[in-house]
Amino acid sequence: MRAIASAKVLADDIGSKLRVVWAKDPGLQTKFGELFEDFQDITLSDLTDSSFLVTKFQFALVGRTRISLLRKLIRRRYEFVLESLDTDTLRNPNQINQMKGKQVVITSFAKFYLSESLNFSMFKPLPDISKRIKDFAGENFNEHTVGVHIRMGDNPKSKHHSPTSKFVSLLDERIKEDDSFNFFLSTDCRETEKLFYEKYRGRISVTQKELSRHTTSGMQSAVIDLFLLSKTKKILGSYYSTFSTTAAEIGTIQKITVR
Repeated sequence: MRAIASAKVLADDIGSKLRVVWAKDPGLQTKFGELFEDFQDITLSDLTDSSFLVTKFQFALVGRTRISLLRKLIRRRYEFVLESLDTDTLRNPNQINQMKGKQVVITSFAKFYLSESLNFSMFKPLPDISKRIKDFAGENFNEHTVGVHIRMGDNPKSKHHSPTSKFVSLLDERIKEDDSFNFFLSTDCRETEKLFYEKYRGRISVTQKELSRHTTSGMQSAVIDLFLLSKTKKILGSYYSTFSTTAAEIGTIQKITVR
């Protein structure tokens, strides 16, 4: 999502139409159309659709996987190819000006373009997913509900810098200050979810979800949690996790990194 939002701003800045090529990878085993509605002004296809290889598009954003298999063909057909761009790596005005009027391909999964005007409103979850988000928030949130995101799983930096004990200490402190304190928890660890639910019963809300990146249902669960976090008052999030950062950007709310 951050890569697409970056590409949209860049495309607008250089006066190009944007084509997004969605690639499945081990971290995201589902199609865009199984999570979100189609974009209104962005052409989107799966990497299995070879049309972007046989037809020149002015500006294409391609997911990070399998690009090595296509590198030679892409470099023959496109004038400007930037691979594996990381966070805020595209910031040189001269380089950006050189893209104007050129056929451009960028591969990235990060917020690669240094811009303060990223717009996430273009991402509209499918109607059924949107309804589940709306219903859960209506039943469990009030204007003071805080979002808590604890990243465990496959992110050692998050686990090291933002351990569960840090969240427990901070939440206990907030409860002492305000007995009505309540929060929504999103985590990729079932044990952490169980621990917090038992300790903070009556103050905590969690969704029923599938913790898997390998199924459509699991990725839909992640989208639901992402947008629910965005609807809270602010987010207490994990270090080095773009999930809670993206949620804060979607909701234009504050994210406090717990460490």
